[in-house]
Amino acid sequence: PVKFKLEQSFIVNGQVWLYYIDSTIQHGIHDFPHHPDLKLNCYGALYAVYLPEEICKALSNAQKNLKKEYPYYNLMVIDGTRAVHVDSTLQDTLRKICNLKPVPISPNHHHYGAAVDMVIVDEKGFIQDMGSDYNIFDEMGLKDPNLKDRGTTNRQKANRELLKKVMQRAGFKASNNNCWHFEYGTLTQAKEKHKLIN
Repeated sequence: PVKFKLEQSFIVNGQVWLYYIDSTIQHGIHDFPHHPDLKLNCYGALYAVYLPEEICKALSNAQKNLKKEYPYYNLMVIDGTRAVHVDSTLQDTLRKICNLKPVPISPNHHHYGAAVDMVIVDEKGFIQDMGSDYNIFDEMGLKDPNLKDRGTTNRQKANRELLKKVMQRAGFKASNNNCWHFEYGTLTQAKEKHKLIN
C-alpha cells in the first residue's frame, strides 16, 4: 500500500511524525483538490505530516509564536516532506494543466523535509483567507507576500504577513514566489543534515 511505503520511507530516513512533537499543529490534506482541473491524490491514505525532528521543533516554536498573539488560531501544515516521485507526479500534472514544457525534477527542500507549505486556521478549522487557495498557481497564488498592488484585500495581506512573521521568527525563510511556502536553512544545509526521500 502507498501509505505503508511512504511512511516506512520517512521513518527509515530519520523523519518523525509532527504530531509526536506538537499535537496542537493541524495536519492538512496532502492531496490538491483546490485547483478545478487538478484532482490528484499523491499520498494515498497517508495524511500524517513527517519531517526531520529539528523542523518539527521549529514549527512548534512558530505555533507558540502564533498562539501568543492569537490564541484562537493554529498553524496547519498542508505539505511537508515530499518524496521525489510524488513531486514528479505533481509537477507533470501541473505542467499539463498550465501548458508548460516538461523539465527534470531537481532536488529541492521538500525532498529533504526542509520545506513546509502552511496556512492559518481558526478554532473551527477554517483556513484564513490569504487571497489564493493553496497550490493555485495564478497571479494571486504566486505573488510576493510583500506586494500590495495586485488585488489582495487588507485582511488577506494581514493574514499573509501574520503567517510570514511567525514562521520567520521560528527560523524559516518565506518564499518570494508564493505565500504558503517556507524553507528551513539552505538547500546545501538540507542535503548535509537530512536524507533525500525518493
